[in-house]
Amino acid sequence: MKPIKFVSANTELSGENVDPLPCYRGEGMFLSRWKGNWRERLSILFYGTIWVAVASDRCPPISITGHRAGEFRHPRAAAEAKHVRRADS
Repeated sequence: MKPIKFVSANTELSGENVDPLPCYRGEGMFLSRWKGNWRERLSILFYGTIWVAVASDRCPPISITGHRAGEFRHPRAAAEAKHVRRADS
């Protein structure tokens, strides 16, 4: 998978032996956008799994979504919406 630039990206993370990562920084989070090549997309379609590797001594809180562009919602907002739907049931 490769990171791709997006309109709201306001910073770029970089480090040794890694490509620059365009991302949005704000609201207590970093947000990046990724796109898989055709083989990766087929693998996700057929097997339904995605591996996430975080280069750190600690694993920070993360959220992964498959929403289309422009549909990202902050993880806290998504959790609150899920809680409201359950309360309405």
